[in-house]
Amino acid sequence: MKKSVYIASILLLTISLGLSSCFTTKSMLGTKYNYSFKLLGDHAKTDKMFDDGKIQAFFIVGDKDLNFTLKNLTPDPMKINWDEASLIIYGESKRVMHKGMKFIDRNSPQAPTVIPSNSSIDDLVLPTDNVYYREGYYGTYISNPGGWEQRDLFLTRDLNKEETKQLIMNSKGQTFKFFLPIEQNGQKMNYTFEFQVTDVTPAVKS
Repeated sequence: MKKSVYIASILLLTISLGLSSCFTTKSMLGTKYNYSFKLLGDHAKTDKMFDDGKIQAFFIVGDKDLNFTLKNLTPDPMKINWDEASLIIYGESKRVMHKGMKFIDRNSPQAPTVIPSNSSIDDLVLPTDNVYYREGYYGTYISNPGGWEQRDLFLTRDLNKEETKQLIMNSKGQTFKFFLPIEQNGQKMNYTFEFQVTDVTPAVKS
């Protein structure tokens, strides 16, 4: 009987510590904020769609990456040179990796992607320096294994600091860019897609 009570107490303590750790971490991170974006430029048909007659692209800006569908509207194949692509965030050009690349290979050369005539691809890009390996910790009652993680593209947590909150809120109106070099018939076409922050709002707590 005493042994059962002891085991039950240990289990309750373990759960309590785990929940406490989770809530403490979330509390330390502070409020989370959601960003809204719109695509800029003469060929922006909507807030999310680009069309210049040669390519058509539809973008969704996520917390950690830029997702897009790109269609080749021409009769000839196109090739994307990923190693020359970049995201320009807060004025800094960042090397990117795309879908299918392993995090551990983030700094390795990336093979080009060929898009046949009148075909499309679904892909995403994220800065390679936003990817890191988090070391785990292991204890008697609670453990948390390590693993690969990604930082957000932009500040999304205020860390309970007023100055960080103001920095996030002042992001409204700022822009970031996606540079995508495309090659066709030996000719380079350098596309730069520009996005503007249209709104920043605190996330609704569930």
